[in-house]
Amino acid sequence: MELICRAKNKCAPPHTLGPFAIVFNNASYRENSRLHDLTADEAEFLFLFLSLLCAALSLCFQLGCLEISTACLKMYFEGNPPANQFLCRAYLCQGQLKSPPATGSVEDFEEAVVYFLKAIEISKQEPRLHFMVFNASVLYFQTVQPLLQPGRSLHLVPSLRQVVQSLQEVADHDHSWRAELMMHLIKCLVDSKKVEDATSFAKVTEEFIKSHTPKLYPGLFTLLVNTACCFHGSFWSLIHSVITKYILNIYFLGGYFLSRY
Repeated sequence: MELICRAKNKCAPPHTLGPFAIVFNNASYRENSRLHDLTADEAEFLFLFLSLLCAALSLCFQLGCLEISTACLKMYFEGNPPANQFLCRAYLCQGQLKSPPATGSVEDFEEAVVYFLKAIEISKQEPRLHFMVFNASVLYFQTVQPLLQPGRSLHLVPSLRQVVQSLQEVADHDHSWRAELMMHLIKCLVDSKKVEDATSFAKVTEEFIKSHTPKLYPGLFTLLVNTACCFHGSFWSLIHSVITKYILNIYFLGGYFLSRY
């Protein structure tokens, strides 16, 4: 109840306080007149759902009481919830709660990332939950942005590769988003000095962009030119191929790219 009082003092939207009251009166929620006719399992399910709902509300409405989200999620996870949409949403909430400030350590970011990846793995299994793979990828990217800089982005290779692969597995239709993440993964591979991996994945990215999002070709062109100094051999061959296609596109499409970028 102390947490509810804090939320009230912060002028929480009135319609959010009902669920909080039920959840934090754990000892009496089953005696609520509206729950009187429910079985024990049904009441427990409702309680877990409300726990998750409260956690989400305290984030979405920015109540400023992170204790509420933390406590609700703790109760939800302690109920051993099944692997379904609710659990995915709980993981997404937990990932956001764990998100460190920009100055946080790599370990702090990795702790938050784990929850987004858990949500992705569950969502991949059910076609009706595939949309949550995209949602998780967006929250993941928002969280790890501070690491997308030289000397730090190398730590994102495993998780970003998993995110990109998962979007491919569910055939997400937002090709521009997928291409953007793929180009970021190239940068991460470059930062990790994995020459062969970077070259191989750059070729995959080039084919993907050519087939699905040709408007992003200038961005790929710029990326490869900016990172060319780090590599040699087959990577230069790839850059030569991209440059050739880029010039031909400009020539045959009458300045299509130049007119837009």
